[in-house]
Amino acid sequence: MKFYLAAPFFTADQQYVLDQIEEKAATLGLQVFSPRKECLCPPNAPMEQRVQAFEMNCKGILEADFVLARIDDFDPGTVWEIGFAYAKERPVYCFTTVQGRGLNLMLSQSAKGFLREIPSIFRFLDDMTMNGTDKETQAWKENII
Repeated sequence: MKFYLAAPFFTADQQYVLDQIEEKAATLGLQVFSPRKECLCPPNAPMEQRVQAFEMNCKGILEADFVLARIDDFDPGTVWEIGFAYAKERPVYCFTTVQGRGLNLMLSQSAKGFLREIPSIFRFLDDMTMNGTDKETQAWKENII
């Protein structure tokens, strides 16, 4: 099983959260397409590199079984990836590590599930590898903002 990890990776905290998820996925035998590792594109990159990174990200989403997206900072790239995944009929599971954070109308309609905190994400990944289900996300709609 392969998933696309949509999230900002500009701060130490953002990178730490992604490190934890990527390490957990590796222990479970899950493949992760993580843009920060697969196709990092610096802001001053030439246009050819930007186009290549964009196309690789789109391909990563299309080849994924699902998308796991961090919405803590409402990063524009992550929000776009959620919309693209939804339009291409890839299941999207949003997650947050911010206390009290929820989903707005558009994200709540795009997401198949909503997870809070790292332990919940780990349980979800465990469940996806064992059963291919999303039991951890059953009550997520109560958390819409």
